[in-house]
Amino acid sequence: MALKLIGNRVSLFGMGRLIFAVDQPSFPAVENKLTAFLKSKLHGLNLETMATMDNRVSLQCQAG
Repeated sequence: MALKLIGNRVSLFGMGRLIFAVDQPSFPAVENKLTAFLKSKLHGLNLETMATMDNRVSLQCQAG
């Protein structure tokens, strides 16, 4: 399984955007654990978009 943090942007208002990419075959096994971990660490996390491309699942989230 590969998990990469692709980008992080933090604004002056304390909100940030995170983009995670996970290998598509691994995603079903880690989706619930990843979501629970991120919500426990980043309160107010919202999933904005989910996309698949090049055998990866990309999750774009906003935290604030």
